[in-house]
Amino acid sequence: MKKYLFILLFVLAGTCFAHFPVYVNTEDGNGAFSASWSPIQLGIFPHEHLQIFRENTNVYGFSIGLLALNQESSVFSFAPMNGIKKNYFLQTGLLTGNSCNYGISLAAINMVGRNYGLQLGVFNIESNFGDRLSKDSEVPGISIGLFNISGSIQIGLLNFNPQGFIPCFPLFNFPVKK
Repeated sequence: MKKYLFILLFVLAGTCFAHFPVYVNTEDGNGAFSASWSPIQLGIFPHEHLQIFRENTNVYGFSIGLLALNQESSVFSFAPMNGIKKNYFLQTGLLTGNSCNYGISLAAINMVGRNYGLQLGVFNIESNFGDRLSKDSEVPGISIGLFNISGSIQIGLLNFNPQGFIPCFPLFNFPVKK
């Protein structure tokens, strides 16, 4: 049974990679190869040729970095310093940063442009929440940490939210002002 399962996984993976568009990167930029998407990204540091794929690659799978990563988007991303434009499921590290968080960002320090998911950390910072409440369809995410600075729903020791019912409030805060 294990033999047949291995063969099935090998055939499925081979089929996936057969349609995977990869070409050698001859331009200046991060990564040894260029592709519009990848099932995996491996890197040491987001410097030229220290990541397998360039930073504008979408990773629909795992991205793992020894020191740091920088890329367009990812589903699972693990690196001590982890920079992703869009997080779709899980991003971890000591320091994480992204433009949009739609999943879970787990780190000591989380920095995000807009949080629509869950931030778990000591410091959670959301920078682009000023016009969040101008659109009724946008639902804020949740920030859980000791210190939270965001337009999200906040649970923590000290929560700063200029759109909150009180701009600075301990334990719990949430956006209510436009």
